[in-house]
Amino acid sequence: LRLLIDAQNAAGQFTYLASVVDGTGFLAEVDRLITDLKRNYIWPEQYARRSRDQRHVELAQLYASYQQTLHDSGLYDAQGCFWAAGDALRADPELGRGIGMLVVDRFTDFTQAQWRILELLVPRAEEVVVTLPLDAELVDPRTSTGRVELFAKTRETLALLRDRFPVEIKLNAADGPAAGKT
Repeated sequence: LRLLIDAQNAAGQFTYLASVVDGTGFLAEVDRLITDLKRNYIWPEQYARRSRDQRHVELAQLYASYQQTLHDSGLYDAQGCFWAAGDALRADPELGRGIGMLVVDRFTDFTQAQWRILELLVPRAEEVVVTLPLDAELVDPRTSTGRVELFAKTRETLALLRDRFPVEIKLNAADGPAAGKT
């Protein structure tokens, strides 16, 4: 990513961003932006269409170049691996069929790509075990006496899992045996 930023800057492709591309933190911010976009399943073309000012237009061009570079090189970043896995599962309905046990361990939330993978894999598995870092006493914030806000995202994920999947999902507490079944 740094090499791509430097090449685009040297080629004069930045006007708005030109003064900050060499600054501390710019690379980390661009990496975070691209990761967030990909976590939310927003493709470069979608981001470009939403870009309304020069800053976002240049960031969209950078994102598109980054994605094209990965594609041309046959490489995947972490989020791209999830996209590719989802594509493979969609393309082949038999892929993963007959999985004895699917274990999803200690997630507090899921990206859009991860949800799509789960939606495709869960029906193909005989049993699904999900472990969440959540104490059983904190599942219901109305009756909890502990760190309710600390586990808000995990509780939201638990609710989404229960709503989305008609299969039995076992939930484990952060540090103990199975807390129950849904």
